[in-house]
Amino acid sequence: MKTTCEFRVTDLKQFAYCPRIPFYQHVMGFHGKPTYKMEQGKTAQGAIEALEKRRRFSEYGLAEGKRHFGVWLHSRSLNLAGKLDLLIETAEACYPVDFKYTGPPASESSAPTCRICTLGV
Repeated sequence: MKTTCEFRVTDLKQFAYCPRIPFYQHVMGFHGKPTYKMEQGKTAQGAIEALEKRRRFSEYGLAEGKRHFGVWLHSRSLNLAGKLDLLIETAEACYPVDFKYTGPPASESSAPTCRICTLGV
């Protein structure tokens, strides 16, 4: 019998922060309580999506496109899944967008950069 485990993009971010977090979640079944910042993030997400619907595509350097919010992406070859905040689809390409309530990433190896790169795969 072959058993597979699909990891979430969030698991990679959590593993980089502390390898015990995905272990406790996937092996031990412990998920803990949502923190204040997690709850604030959910509230901010709704506000950002509402504002995003009014934003022009020129903000992204695009002339036109179609927005898709909350797109789930799966890679069977990598056993990896994640929810993309926004996917902008044009005739030429698709562009992943990750909303952040904080400032720009501190470095290229930061968690938000890791997340958007992984979702792009």
